[in-house]
Amino acid sequence: IKKIAAYKNIWLDAGTEDVADMMDLFVNDAEFVVLGTKALHNLGELEEATELSDKVIFSIDYDDGIISPDKKIAGMGIKNLIEEIKSFKDLDTIIFMDLGGHREKIPVDIEMLAPLIENFKNVYLSAYVLPENYPDLEEAGITGLIMDFRNIEGDSDE
Repeated sequence: IKKIAAYKNIWLDAGTEDVADMMDLFVNDAEFVVLGTKALHNLGELEEATELSDKVIFSIDYDDGIISPDKKIAGMGIKNLIEEIKSFKDLDTIIFMDLGGHREKIPVDIEMLAPLIENFKNVYLSAYVLPENYPDLEEAGITGLIMDFRNIEGDSDE
């Protein structure tokens, strides 16, 4: 991490489970640390993390529902999750990881993202996205895309 951080800012999603793990990543020069639902054991860890640093990005891992080891988080819908976290200090950047859409090659439901876009300054999307989807995503207010190059089809110049 330190070698890469000497050249570029790093947003690191290392499966961080708690604040102690997050602090280890910052010590190793991560610019931002991603805390995702698939690793967090409860939302209290996310809240504590946002109180300690304004460099926390929250990732919602989704596959026909929120993925989480915490049954409470896994049982929430997107709107309920947003209600729980929207007041967390300095939490303004969200990544929505549509893992099922990637796997099944199904574009994300933009309407499902509307509550995220309405409540957070930056919403990044990792999903199965086709170039013809770009204008709709931009119009909806998506900040940017996180591309998985293993899923990109076509010429290398595209």
